[in-house]
Amino acid sequence: MLNFNKPISFLPLFITANLLINLLAKIPLSQAQVISDQTLPNPTVVNKNNNTNIITGGTQAGSNLFHSFQEFSIKNGNTASFQHNADITNILSRVTGKLPSNIDGLINVLQNNGALSNANLFLINPNGIVFGQEASLNIGGSFIASTADSFIFENGTEFSAVNPVDNQPLLTINVPVGLQFGTNPGAIINESFAGDVGLEVQSGNTLALVGGNVELPGGVLTALDGRIELGSVASPAIVSLKSIESGFALGYEEVEKFGDIQLSQFAFVDVGGDIGGDAAINSRNLKVEDGSQISSVIFSQGKGSNIVVNATENIELIGTSEDGEFYSGFISQLEFGATGKSANLLLVANQLFINDGATISSNNLSSGIGANITISTRNLELSGTNILDNPSGIFTLTQGIAKAGNIAIATDNLLLQDGGQVSSITRTSGEGGNIEIVAKESLTARGMSNTDKVSSGIFAQTFGTGFAGTLKIETNQLGLLSGAQINSDTFADGAGGEIVINAQNIDISGIALDANGEVISFKDRLVINSGIFASNGPNSSGNAASLTINTNNLNMSDGAIVQTSTLGSGDAGTLTIDAKNIYLSGISKNQLFPTAILSASGGVTGGDFVGFPEATGKGGAVNITTNNLTVENQAQVALTSLNSTDAAQGAGNLDINAENITLSNGGKLNAQSNSGNGGNINLNLKDLLILRDNSFISTTAGSAEQGGDGGNIDINAEDGFVVAFPNQNSDITANAFSGQGGAININAIGIYNLGVGNSRETNTTNDIDASSEFGQAGSILLNTPDVDPNRGVIELPSNLVDASDQVAQACTPRGRQNASTFIATGRGGLPLSPNQPVRKPAVITSWVDLPSQNQSEEVSSSKQEIERKRIVEAQKFVVDKNGDVLLVAESEEAGMGKSGLSCG
Repeated sequence: MLNFNKPISFLPLFITANLLINLLAKIPLSQAQVISDQTLPNPTVVNKNNNTNIITGGTQAGSNLFHSFQEFSIKNGNTASFQHNADITNILSRVTGKLPSNIDGLINVLQNNGALSNANLFLINPNGIVFGQEASLNIGGSFIASTADSFIFENGTEFSAVNPVDNQPLLTINVPVGLQFGTNPGAIINESFAGDVGLEVQSGNTLALVGGNVELPGGVLTALDGRIELGSVASPAIVSLKSIESGFALGYEEVEKFGDIQLSQFAFVDVGGDIGGDAAINSRNLKVEDGSQISSVIFSQGKGSNIVVNATENIELIGTSEDGEFYSGFISQLEFGATGKSANLLLVANQLFINDGATISSNNLSSGIGANITISTRNLELSGTNILDNPSGIFTLTQGIAKAGNIAIATDNLLLQDGGQVSSITRTSGEGGNIEIVAKESLTARGMSNTDKVSSGIFAQTFGTGFAGTLKIETNQLGLLSGAQINSDTFADGAGGEIVINAQNIDISGIALDANGEVISFKDRLVINSGIFASNGPNSSGNAASLTINTNNLNMSDGAIVQTSTLGSGDAGTLTIDAKNIYLSGISKNQLFPTAILSASGGVTGGDFVGFPEATGKGGAVNITTNNLTVENQAQVALTSLNSTDAAQGAGNLDINAENITLSNGGKLNAQSNSGNGGNINLNLKDLLILRDNSFISTTAGSAEQGGDGGNIDINAEDGFVVAFPNQNSDITANAFSGQGGAININAIGIYNLGVGNSRETNTTNDIDASSEFGQAGSILLNTPDVDPNRGVIELPSNLVDASDQVAQACTPRGRQNASTFIATGRGGLPLSPNQPVRKPAVITSWVDLPSQNQSEEVSSSKQEIERKRIVEAQKFVVDKNGDVLLVAESEEAGMGKSGLSCG
């Protein structure tokens, strides 16, 4: 994905005819001449010696030397050589004529004795400056080329190119403090790639191009261990000059309107070297394309410099070189054997677009500290891949023993699509960089690359012993669509990095689809699900990351997955979700993958794809806190352990704290294990648990016909209800194959339409089942208030019985007597009215019918005279000789009356 070689290997040898025509249209051609204008007290002197223009004279003021030219252009093969006394620090040159400067030869700055001068050279020409393909510099100090009107000095004096004045105050001037721009500054164009370094200053100095629009069509700028400034000014303003150790830093605080800067045709800006340098770019729009780069590659002891870009409108990074080897963008790299700190990357813009394989990269290949990438923008878009299928994106990498740099993104809206990525990778023992994204309004990732091989998303991965970096995301609206992912992976011994997501609303939907809307699959089974993943890869021993999600609303559909998993010997991480509302629905378009929140060991069940059964790591726990959880249309919240080895450790635990849980149309809460123990499911409910349409809660073990005890199910709805819709085959099971069945404990005010029985796919009853195929059955304990535990909780029938058919005739009324009636059907505790729930469960028994009508008629037809017995009311209690209290009637002597009711 990333190229770790020195980014520059070759440069273009020509410019196109169209480009040349455009350049000619922008800037009038001048004759290649160096001509003094004779405006200074001590005028500039130009002597021609073969192909060399020797420039002497000028007016000296302290350590400053002033030159003034009518024209300043150098043709290919020619040299302009500034020669001066040894005490000169700054050479300030202006062009007062009406023509731009066309420089296609060498600019040389020497002392009078022929030694290379360390003086800084300033050149201003308001009409424009063009550096041709063979332009080069031989300067010991810094070089500042500008299309400003004048130099500004501390006492307010100007050295102007538009209003030249022959005066003596120049003799009192010290150091320039700024560049004064006019209303329409000329452009600066650099096409130079001379000697593969283009325009180059000596190590530790500044190279600055500050004008109207600034263009580098194939041009190269080099300031190793120094500083490069690119500035575009489009209105009258002063750009300040401040002396620093590496030359000069320019300030744009007074600029109200900026122009545009463009790097194209494999242009290159290099501030690398032994210790690394700084770069500053200030513009309205910055466009970097065709494999052009702004680069800092450090080979020794990095000093921790900075590459800073400020664009008031847009930054566009587009594409790669024609062969796809070199991406357009920014790179900060600490090379093999280097130490110290690499150059940090800071980009500030209204909008940032990174497309078609362009990247912003920080690579640490050694023992030093990787560069941080910081981005602040209103809108950020990462889209597409290059011809080699390398993604557009923002990347940090460590391939050494030290930590990779971090990525910090602050934006209103972040869009990743068609393979666009933000990624942190560690390949060895170094720790991966952290990724922190704050997208105030939205973060949306969707789709795959055009080749259907690269997912859009955010990734933190380790392929070595180092820990993967952490992922922290904060946004109002998070959307992951059509195969897009947020992913923390470990593929070796290193542990995965934590994922923390805070969002008001989260929508995750679908699997990867191609341009025709068909499912993208590999080997006809594996698909790319949209989702959030914290995974341990095949054969890896590092523990997977934990995953924490805090949101108001979590909506998942059409095969979307939120998952912690292990496919190796490391354990899966803990999955924690805190949401007001959670809604899961549906299955993937290819009917293989249900929408799911899960923790998996050994893979995920989906059609005939079951992952990596040789995995031995333990599945993680899933903890969910929510007001409302809805799982429907075959979606599931699951713990799966598909391990088939003896070392299988079983599924984890599922803990849900909710006000309401609704499972419908095949919705599942599932903690299954192939061979280890089933996981445990603990539900703490405030109000209601509803099951309907073949939904179930299960902690089955031994689903591969192997050992393992069934997990336990605890449902605590002390102030709520457990309700299943009648005859819809919605079950609660804790089964096992050869191990012991699990324990099912339900505590609720009422339990409706559930009965103890063997759950079968073919039946329609709603069953509570803790059986084992070949092992010992588990236990079932049902607890509701105020119910006789010696009776049962019944499954209510779907059709009410005819009460007249359920009455046993014990007393036959005679004559005009009317007997009262009392009807009781079934068994168990009796509510005060038919509308109230059953109050306390224990062992559940089967439904009992009263004798049929024929039997009743037969019994009633054999009329037998029943002995009449008096019914005597108790009048008082007495204590017998054993101390027992007895209720007794009054004695006959007390005149006890006879009852008026009797049978017979």
